[in-house]
Amino acid sequence: KKVAAFAASGEAEMKLPSVNSFVALVLRQRISEAHPGLTVEKRPGAGGSNWPERFVLNLSEEGRRLREAEKRMRILSHIGFRRVWNLLREQRRPVVFHNGLFDLLFMSSAFEAPLPERLGEFKETIHKQFPVLFDTKVMAESTVLSGSLGSC
Repeated sequence: KKVAAFAASGEAEMKLPSVNSFVALVLRQRISEAHPGLTVEKRPGAGGSNWPERFVLNLSEEGRRLREAEKRMRILSHIGFRRVWNLLREQRRPVVFHNGLFDLLFMSSAFEAPLPERLGEFKETIHKQFPVLFDTKVMAESTVLSGSLGSC
């Protein structure tokens, strides 16, 4: 009833009562079903409280567009390295790293798919994605290259 009165009033925002996460989820769902033009926002609790505060916002069309643009930028900032990974994979350029096997394992499992059971399968898969890989640690310890770099 209070939310319906708020929606009709044309006010900008209304604070919801402090409730647990489950009740907050139900409130947000019910509000979005009954009032599709309203938005529920979670903000940090006042005074450093662990309980977040929730507000119902009555945004204009322009306000909704701005909010969606901000949300998109925030999401893109969180997936930044995935974009780097995808670009490296698409460009098929040489990749140079130092002692990077575990990094490759982690990033492959995070960005591609679960790791295969065998190392040989992983190598085959990673070389399809990144045809030229240089590990400077392996190169430095290589007996083939030993002495090629001069004395330090």
